Amino acid sequence: LEAMNKTTLQARDTLKVQVRNSAGTVLITFATDSNLDKNASHVQKAFNVTTYQGQTVHVYFEVSEGSTVATSLLIDHLTVAAQ
Repeated sequence: LEAMNKTTLQARDTLKVQVRNSAGTVLITFATDSNLDKNASHVQKAFNVTTYQGQTVHVYFEVSEGSTVATSLLIDHLTVAAQ
């Protein structure tokens, strides 16, 4: 996260990584990052979705941004692997 409004007071901009079913119901939120989680470099994250094997699911990136100062929420190299 590249946050211009890095503060320790309040998460104003968030990025959630969610798995949802075909109806759009959130099955799990794997991560919630915000302007409070600013990193100087890339951070690799991995999530296990074997619980949903055999189901049709969708990976969602839900972003909410405040109107004060912009935060860059960057996603790079997404891989989904079935085993």
